[in-house]
Amino acid sequence: MITDALAVLDAAGVEAAHVVGTSLGGMIAQELAATHPDRVDRLVLMSTTPGGPDAYPMPQVTVELLARAPSMQPAEALQAFVKNALRDDPAPAVVERILHHRISNPQDPAGWQAQAVAGTTFELGAKPIDVPTLILHGTADRVVDVRNADVLGALIPGAEVVKVAGGHLMFWEDPSDVSRILFDFLEQA
Repeated sequence: MITDALAVLDAAGVEAAHVVGTSLGGMIAQELAATHPDRVDRLVLMSTTPGGPDAYPMPQVTVELLARAPSMQPAEALQAFVKNALRDDPAPAVVERILHHRISNPQDPAGWQAQAVAGTTFELGAKPIDVPTLILHGTADRVVDVRNADVLGALIPGAEVVKVAGGHLMFWEDPSDVSRILFDFLEQA
């Protein structure tokens, strides 16, 4: 996936860019920043983990949902996964928007499985990240334990850790607040 990210930058003629990654995308962004720091101006890691033995594991509620999902009707499983990725008692309009998006853009099951394997086996390890970094995480994240934000913050010198109310998909829940935090960070010199 790093090769794909580099190919996109090359095709666009971009030497270095602000890189924002969420969840598995955050793991890819970490690897990109660690292995190609000259291609990353500023890095934003959202709802993600450094993986490895020092990271906090996936919360039990999500582990149990993953185990139950194969026995659920597809629509029921999709709704359960969407609600699980949001804070408790999510706004119905947010749930409906995400469901509409997911139904309109179905994910290939093999692709989803490959992403799950990549996410559960990722480990940043001792690879240094030496670019300005913001770590943003929802305090009610049931997919990636919020304590991983602090683990990442300790691994990346000078990283800024910001926690906001919300779940794994906090940017769907409060796009104005998350956008403000992102732009404030990305606009710094």
